[in-house]
Amino acid sequence: MTKGNDTTITAELYAYMLAHNPPLDPVQRELVETTYARFPDHAGMQSAEEQAPLLAFLVRLVGARHVVESARSPGSAPWRWPGRCPPTAR
Repeated sequence: MTKGNDTTITAELYAYMLAHNPPLDPVQRELVETTYARFPDHAGMQSAEEQAPLLAFLVRLVGARHVVESARSPGSAPWRWPGRCPPTAR
């Protein structure tokens, strides 16, 4: 069995990443805020705001037409966000 790897990033690197990430559009922002308001005990299961654009990019990059979502809270999956994935993706 291999040992896990916890990579810690500095506050400076995290700020850079957020500054260069595409911003959430109003619908995405509302989904995140609604999830925190309605499911505060489980909202941490959402994809992190800085991870969602990368996940959506990877879905588009490989041309995925089907995506399996597992153990995510409502509104957190980037492929559910309008304009983030090909219109044929389900």
